[in-house]
Amino acid sequence: MQDREIRAPGLFVAHRCLACGSVYVVNPPAPLELRSHYPESYQKQVVEPVVGSRRILSRVVGALSRRRVRVAYSGVPVPPELPAGARVLDLGYGAGNLLAQLRPFGFRLCGLDFSKSRPGNSEITEFASLVRGDTGSPPFSSGTFDCIISSHNLEHLHSPASALVRYQDLLRPGGQLILATPNAMSPLAGAFREDWYGGASGIPRHLVILSSMGLRALAEAAGFVSIEIETVLSPAAGASILLRLGVDYPRVRRNRVVQLLGLPLDLAFWFIGRGQNLLVFAKRA
Repeated sequence: MQDREIRAPGLFVAHRCLACGSVYVVNPPAPLELRSHYPESYQKQVVEPVVGSRRILSRVVGALSRRRVRVAYSGVPVPPELPAGARVLDLGYGAGNLLAQLRPFGFRLCGLDFSKSRPGNSEITEFASLVRGDTGSPPFSSGTFDCIISSHNLEHLHSPASALVRYQDLLRPGGQLILATPNAMSPLAGAFREDWYGGASGIPRHLVILSSMGLRALAEAAGFVSIEIETVLSPAAGASILLRLGVDYPRVRRNRVVQLLGLPLDLAFWFIGRGQNLLVFAKRA
């Protein structure tokens, strides 16, 4: 496979595990080299309200989740039992959209990302502590957080297994992990392969794409308990069709209308339990 998004040089090989169905890149870029595969668009996002189609989708995701939620952004809900004042870590906070969504709930917020120099970050520092570092090995003390949110972060890591062990250690006893990541068993994965928007199209930035079985095994091995996994509705079918037709990735990413036109197909896959993304709730014993 080639880098579909920024067309950086290099060919990458992905294999599917015959036992659990997870997909992994056999020849991933080295950690320092991987930074060069992140396009400028990752750095130029700004904090803004969730409006229009994205706001509608967020409400749909929250309504369709099997758990009660108070807010949903990018398919990541916040459990209602999390009290004001709880310490919450957002791994890979990016432009700070999720942190901004969490602000009204009175949590003590912290964001970790490999870059702090993103436009709009000055707004985030008014209500959250921002730390630069490796989201696979966060630089905090054991038992620091009541909740860790990993929204589309795990697939970017060279070792998801060791990262989950570290996340478990960072939680206080009874603390919660909420994790969203692409679903390797989504029908879109098999139908579109390297054109699968939000999944294999992200290679080589996406190094490991897990199945529900594979993710549960890693979470259990890391020591998590009360593990619940469900699939989440996310608009990817329309964008995947555009990629298959040869439309450039940046144009696909901006085309919200086509993404919404593919929503009936996304709904069908979610209805049969094979949605685009996996959503995981787990606790530290």
